[in-house]
Amino acid sequence: MKKLLLSILLFAQFINAQELALVRKDDKFGYISKTGAFVIQPKYKTAKTFSDGLAAVEENGKWGFIDSKGEWVIPATLNDVKYFHDGICVVSKNKKWIYINKKGEEQQSPSSDKLYDFEDGVAFIKQKDKIGLINNKMAVVLEPKYDVIKSFENGFARVRNNDRWGIIETSGKIVVEIIYDEIGNYFKNVTWVKNGTAFGLVVSGKFIAIEGVDKIWDFLVQDVTYARKNDKIGFIDLKGNWV
Repeated sequence: MKKLLLSILLFAQFINAQELALVRKDDKFGYISKTGAFVIQPKYKTAKTFSDGLAAVEENGKWGFIDSKGEWVIPATLNDVKYFHDGICVVSKNKKWIYINKKGEEQQSPSSDKLYDFEDGVAFIKQKDKIGLINNKMAVVLEPKYDVIKSFENGFARVRNNDRWGIIETSGKIVVEIIYDEIGNYFKNVTWVKNGTAFGLVVSGKFIAIEGVDKIWDFLVQDVTYARKNDKIGFIDLKGNWV
């Protein structure tokens, strides 16, 4: 009993309130509900957590996907798999990485040097060292034009071109001009930036310098963040006022 409880503590990973947790018992993987009861008995040598309603499990050295009842949705014919996001998963089949949908059907994506996972409804495409975006219908929403696109957070991502930073949304629309030396995350239409030697905030597209500041931290879940001036740290609000 102690071994089972320890395994649950070590291996249980809840994705969200509707999905099941992956646990290991006697070197086999299964899935439990929030009550701790097995919904899918431990019988898989290797398995992954649920994502987008499906879980990847291994059978006879091949990977496939099951649903929350333990029924096969995509047969175990794949060499390797990642996780479903936005109805799409990156998998390896016949020594080739491809996209599939939740029916297991291959999705023909635009040309890319690498296949990336989807997040916030889009995935990166890379062509000749430039990054763009596609949606889960495999349509290009942003032609490859940026040197760097960071991961999306709440629908926004930092981008870099020619050593200058800005922010875009998932449609590819620029919400903060790509003109800054450094940039933070995007929170309630605000981000911190370094503009030349000055630090400050961009509020609804307009730069507001904060005199004497040499570092600003990201806004996270509150309307204030840390800022440093003369080696001392205080708090500023979303308008750049000291609070």
